[in-house]
Amino acid sequence: YNPQYITAVSPRWTMTFHSGLTATLNATLSKDTSLANGVNTDTSKSRYGLQLRHQFRADSFLAKIGLYRPGSSQSVNMDVDVAYQQDRTERFNPTGLPTAPTGNTRFNVNPRFSVQVTRNLNAAVRFIFSRSRNIASEQTNTTLGLGLEATFVF
Repeated sequence: YNPQYITAVSPRWTMTFHSGLTATLNATLSKDTSLANGVNTDTSKSRYGLQLRHQFRADSFLAKIGLYRPGSSQSVNMDVDVAYQQDRTERFNPTGLPTAPTGNTRFNVNPRFSVQVTRNLNAAVRFIFSRSRNIASEQTNTTLGLGLEATFVF
């Protein structure tokens, strides 16, 4: 007899503002409880996310950096993704004493800006920030990144 109970909920909420900004909030919460060989294991996962999407006119800004081209779309697309997640596992031995929890927490921020430079060229810049922490060892890992993209249409 090895019972297992899983509970999960995943709400999502999307909002569109008068300015054209679209925001999506989402969450996933789950809990898994199982009993095997007298060891009770509780695993909980939580994930929260925010996505922002907006397209705005940027004629004067693009002219200042030399990307203004008459006849092409003079707008910048902005996509920002923010996420937080935590995975945690706790085990209880048959004696009732818990072991040290294990798992990870992670936080990400990823903004991306793109512009149509010419009719055949789309350019984008992406920034990456991520920090993760191991619950058991308290070790953290931070990632920073910068990405440049160019899409050619023939």
